[in-house]
Amino acid sequence: MDFTGCHGFCEQGPIAFVEPEGIFYTHVSVEDVPEIAQSHLQEGKPVKRLFYKDPVTAQAVPCYKDIDFYAKQQRIVLRNCGRINPERIEDYL
Repeated sequence: MDFTGCHGFCEQGPIAFVEPEGIFYTHVSVEDVPEIAQSHLQEGKPVKRLFYKDPVTAQAVPCYKDIDFYAKQQRIVLRNCGRINPERIEDYL
C-alpha cells in the first residue's frame, strides 16, 4: 500500500485502488483496511460492499475503467496521477 495523489473523483473518497485488477473501493474507512487486506489481498476476494455504485442503475461497478467518470477519459499528462506517491521523487523516475 502507498499514499498517492488525487484520483479526481473526490466525492467518492476516501478511496482505495488495487492494482493490477483495477478494483476501485469507495468511502473507505480506517476500519475497512484490515478487511480489504485480508479478503482481497490475501484471499483474492474483493470486498463488494465497498465497490462504487452507479448513481443511475445502483449497480456495483468494481473496476475503475468501467466507471463512466473514468471510462471517457484518456489521461496523457496526468496518466500517473493517483498511481504514484507525489512526495517520492523515485516514483517519478
